[in-house]
Amino acid sequence: MSVTICKLTVQADLTVTISRHAPGDLEAGVRRQLERIAGVSVRSLTLCGLQPGLNDLTVEAHAELLTDDIDEIEDSTSDAVAARLASGFGVSPQQVRIQQQDSLPDR
Repeated sequence: MSVTICKLTVQADLTVTISRHAPGDLEAGVRRQLERIAGVSVRSLTLCGLQPGLNDLTVEAHAELLTDDIDEIEDSTSDAVAARLASGFGVSPQQVRIQQQDSLPDR
């Protein structure tokens, strides 16, 4: 059985909320929140702003992400990717741009 895995390279401006008590530094906390979203991995991450709260930190970030879709070519719009990112706890996408789409055969 052959399956094609489509990977989208995405540039995203995001606001991510992380706990003050999360282990590691801010970048590790933002990366962890983003990678908890199904099918999302972080290629690069730049922190752009910080807003401290009582129990959490709101971080503005610019990320280059890879999103996986298996045989879901129709799910490759910016709005669909933004909805997927927004499904992650504490993640609010501000702007999402699809850079490229790569199809890789699964062996």
